[in-house]
Amino acid sequence: MGAFDIDIDDRSLWVTATPVDKNVTMPFYITEVGHFFARRDYVTERTGHDSYMLIFTLGGRGCLRTGGFRGALSEGEAVIFDCREPHYYRSETDEWDFFWMHLRGSGAAGMISAINYDGIRAVKIDDIDGFAARMNGVASLADKNDIKTVSAISADVHMILNMMIEGSLGGTDSGGVHAREIKEAVRFIEGNYMNQISVEDITKRIHVSKYYFIRLFRQSMGMSPYSYLINYRINRSKILLRTESVGIGEIAGRVGFADVSNFITQFKKQTGQKPMDYRRRFLRPQTGV
Repeated sequence: MGAFDIDIDDRSLWVTATPVDKNVTMPFYITEVGHFFARRDYVTERTGHDSYMLIFTLGGRGCLRTGGFRGALSEGEAVIFDCREPHYYRSETDEWDFFWMHLRGSGAAGMISAINYDGIRAVKIDDIDGFAARMNGVASLADKNDIKTVSAISADVHMILNMMIEGSLGGTDSGGVHAREIKEAVRFIEGNYMNQISVEDITKRIHVSKYYFIRLFRQSMGMSPYSYLINYRINRSKILLRTESVGIGEIAGRVGFADVSNFITQFKKQTGQKPMDYRRRFLRPQTGV
């Protein structure tokens, strides 16, 4: 469902791809891709399109409304969003020069979640020429379905999304001025995970306000300080479960969980199994005489 005015000039490129079995087994594959030179009246409004869409502006300016994002798509910026949700985008200048692609695949949701870790964003791309070259490369191959090309497309899409992750997570002062503070926070967590530590304990060491620190940490690490702490504790508990014969309650305490039921809940949430089930996988089989 949707409304369209595909007001583009003759220089524009539009390629459709029909996925076959070998496409859908790839981490990433393309269903459509293009390079549009859109005129002033260009507009798309729709919902329920089964793919993710990436838009990268080379010149001029567009605008996008979807999933809580309301903003301009300016030169050198890329955005990716779920087309199954209602969305609207249009040209805001006499010519909007942009690459776009519709993509799917088993790896898409995870990487897109990393890009849009706290909401859909327009990501500033540092290497504009390199990003455009990879988009153009995908467009030149998209209508071919041999396994070598399908694999190459998947690899190029992965690199494109990785460049967006770098822009999303590293495009703030958390990757520059505050890099030392974030590293110090990580060292503190990894050195004190077995104790009952809080965000306030960390910020006292790095002299940054609590809420500013949480935002910086998420921008730099892609998760909250609490999530990083829990993940680190679970990883340490895995080693103990495989190498120590002590009870689950003792292991929980040794990695910083004051409550064993919380440890079991968090372990299952992150691994999909309870600690004892994880341990059984690594027990040596008993042999008879």
